[in-house]
Amino acid sequence: IAARNLMRIASHSQDWAEASKWCDKLAELPGMLVEAIAQRAKLLSEQGLKSDARKLLLSAIQDHPNEPALFEM
Repeated sequence: IAARNLMRIASHSQDWAEASKWCDKLAELPGMLVEAIAQRAKLLSEQGLKSDARKLLLSAIQDHPNEPALFEM
């Protein structure tokens, strides 16, 4: 998926605004919301926002307990 790849490229460049933009686009794609949440948590963690990433993941696990994307990071 192009949005996922563009998000990763931006992340590797530490262009957090661009990475966030592509994460938002990923979330808009059918069936990609949970993966987008997992990727957003990864972006937060990469920015040093570990507590925010943890909160996001814990909330997502409660809302989507059977989604493999939340456990594949």
